[in-house]
Amino acid sequence: MSKSILVVLIALFGVTLSAPAQSPSFAPASPTTRGGGYFSSSAGTSHSSSSGWSSDLNSEFGYDWSDHFGVAAGMPFYGLTSTTRIDAAGQQDQRNHYNSLGDAYLTFEAGKDFDVVDYSATLTGTAPSGDTKAGISTGRATFTWNNRIEHGFNTVTPFAEGSIGNSLASTRRYHRAFTTLGLVSEFQVGASVKLSRLFSLEGSAYDDVGFGNQKLYSRRVGKGLVGGSGKRPFDLAYLTQGSGSLAADHGLAAVFSVHPSPRVDAELTYNRSLHYSTDTVSFTFAYRWGHTQRAQQ
Repeated sequence: MSKSILVVLIALFGVTLSAPAQSPSFAPASPTTRGGGYFSSSAGTSHSSSSGWSSDLNSEFGYDWSDHFGVAAGMPFYGLTSTTRIDAAGQQDQRNHYNSLGDAYLTFEAGKDFDVVDYSATLTGTAPSGDTKAGISTGRATFTWNNRIEHGFNTVTPFAEGSIGNSLASTRRYHRAFTTLGLVSEFQVGASVKLSRLFSLEGSAYDDVGFGNQKLYSRRVGKGLVGGSGKRPFDLAYLTQGSGSLAADHGLAAVFSVHPSPRVDAELTYNRSLHYSTDTVSFTFAYRWGHTQRAQQ
């Protein structure tokens, strides 16, 4: 699957490079009207067939310098994460972790709309402030450089994303059962459909490819605990080391979004990892103060 997605991404990025640079549209590529500071807060809960329930709260401060550049900083807070262990009798026992900090992050954003495609990029760095006992953090600083291209056709907007970084971690839409440390690329292709002024639906396929040595920190088996049996590395031990294949994952995702106002955003996400045969459902509600998003058309 990785080869097919990679071919699509290369083709799409080729279209981006061949777009007529002399006549760009200076509308922002992201759904914000640039030029001011803001504060946003989001609360989410999710359930995974591999790692159980989790809940998180994320607070973010940001500033948009212009129509094309912005910066944001924040830190997630995990109200609940669950890990398991095998006791002396060989029985599986669940252990809950409460009130855990995640890694603080700083993100730089840039974007521009062209006649053929709209392009946006983000560069995110994290500091190792998160809890390592529950696999939330690797205890190391990480980075991710993500590129996205899209083009709207009335109510349908196809898109493609590609990134390079040194970690795979949980996101707002995908709560992974693990966190990795090592060079990795993430690819995603899909399309969003605007159902009405308030509702939209998105479907996509994703593929994660690791390179070189990898470390995988389980969010299912806590630090210092004994794992169970199976083929998935996050079921076996808190820390697993190996080659690039350790960070491999691919699957499908669907997102139903509700936008009742420029300040409010709610999402219901379903993710199916075909590689690990796991299902994850999450719900997130976000509110934004200060500089607002563009009004929905």
